[in-house]
Amino acid sequence: VFIPGNHDWGNLRGEAGLARARNMAEHLAGWAASGTAAVAFLPQAGDPGPANLDLGRHARILALDGHWWLQGEEPEARAAVMSRIADAMDGAGDRHVVIASHLPLLTGGPHGGTIPFFPTFGLRFLAHKSGMLIQDVTAKPYKELIAAFHDVFDRVGPPLAMAGGHDHSLQVLEGTLPDGRTYTQLLSGAGSKLTDMRPVPGMAWGRRAPGYMRITFLEDGGALLHVTAGAAAYKQCDGDGDVRLQCMAAAADSMHASFPEARRAPGSPQPPLLRSRAIIPETGTSKAWAPATRFVVPSLVTRPITSVTT
Repeated sequence: VFIPGNHDWGNLRGEAGLARARNMAEHLAGWAASGTAAVAFLPQAGDPGPANLDLGRHARILALDGHWWLQGEEPEARAAVMSRIADAMDGAGDRHVVIASHLPLLTGGPHGGTIPFFPTFGLRFLAHKSGMLIQDVTAKPYKELIAAFHDVFDRVGPPLAMAGGHDHSLQVLEGTLPDGRTYTQLLSGAGSKLTDMRPVPGMAWGRRAPGYMRITFLEDGGALLHVTAGAAAYKQCDGDGDVRLQCMAAAADSMHASFPEARRAPGSPQPPLLRSRAIIPETGTSKAWAPATRFVVPSLVTRPITSVTT
């Protein structure tokens, strides 16, 4: 499933951006129709969502187009979207809910303000602080989006996780609602590009490296988070023929489980999983870990960050 973001809209608004999103959707639909790949573009181009995907008895994915929100849509339209999200979460029953949107609610990357001052002579930094950059969490419509999600979580309870990208790194973060309840933000945007990342409040783990995240939903109602990352040198393989193949093989060999701690979900009938000696040792690298992290429902994260690997 491909979920649209600002690049799918060409960082444009209105009909010009919508034309770009529709072009992407049509391209993927062609792949699906030909049998080349089982892919879908959700929600449909121009539709903010949510598009609901139920994965058996244990999970519900809500796919949203966050860029739609940033275009200054009418308050009534925004409220209707949030109402549908609340209804979809409330109607999920015993399923875990994961909300998938390109825009994260939390990030330790450039869109969250971790911007070096000197490379742009402070201009990028000042633009972020002033809220001028529509794609940054300090922009007025972005802050309104975060507040709207917090309001929904306050009413119907937090999801198992928010899953997004936008910044080009791997991050596991914990947000806090006004009443003290928490929610987990997974940020996985390091498929083909890397950007800076620094510790921010609520960050449990982060790494500036190519990789991906995977959630496995278990028959006993638990869920496992797998974060796999590789060497930054292999974010792109140049060259042709054997040179590229050798680079790709080396990249595959460098991939390893990177978010290691295993915990028992409350109420799980299974015995506790073996606990690793540390999520992130002081060296910033994992030397002892279980292959996955068992979610603590409803939150994934239970401790503050100790280090960030960059």
